[in-house]
Amino acid sequence: MPHIINTATAFPTHYHSQQEISFALRAVWIKKGLDVAIFDRLQKAVTVEGRYLALPMSEYYKLDGFADCNRAWLEVALELGERVINDLLEKTNLHPQEIQMLMSVTSTGVTVPSLEARLMNRIAFAQDLKRVPLFGLGCLAGTAGVARVGDYLKGHPEEAAILLTIELCSLTLQAEDLSIANIISSGLFGDGAAAVLLVG
Repeated sequence: MPHIINTATAFPTHYHSQQEISFALRAVWIKKGLDVAIFDRLQKAVTVEGRYLALPMSEYYKLDGFADCNRAWLEVALELGERVINDLLEKTNLHPQEIQMLMSVTSTGVTVPSLEARLMNRIAFAQDLKRVPLFGLGCLAGTAGVARVGDYLKGHPEEAAILLTIELCSLTLQAEDLSIANIISSGLFGDGAAAVLLVG
């Protein structure tokens, strides 16, 4: 039966308190007609103390549209992906060649070739590594990824697989959207990566 052997996490180096992030968002959105009372109430209600962000806060003001955000996403995602996979392999005393399948899941950035294909150029996986990208599953992505890797391992019980998940939510901020849903999500989600080693 497939089971989890170990996990690893990685975060960007840029950590900011919730107060700092809320102050920056408030300054931008107040110029666009933000209801300050609602914003303040929602930001306090999330009870998040702080978050890791993909970029220094000053860099977000320089991003101009989806292409810039996605370029930044790819750069940070590759760095975090490489780091978290290497950490996981080190924790489990495995060599990349001992992994038969790598699945990546994300909802916050898009890349072709896929993330795990690009990581093949950074980590010495076997050339016949099976790669599976999953995109767009949102908050369910990690659970769905574990289930799909488990399905694979049921058919390949002697193999080992890694599930990599990377979400850089700060790069998906909708600066023009003052909806309640966007204000709430701007107060909740940070950036990071996780990797899970599973065996059959």
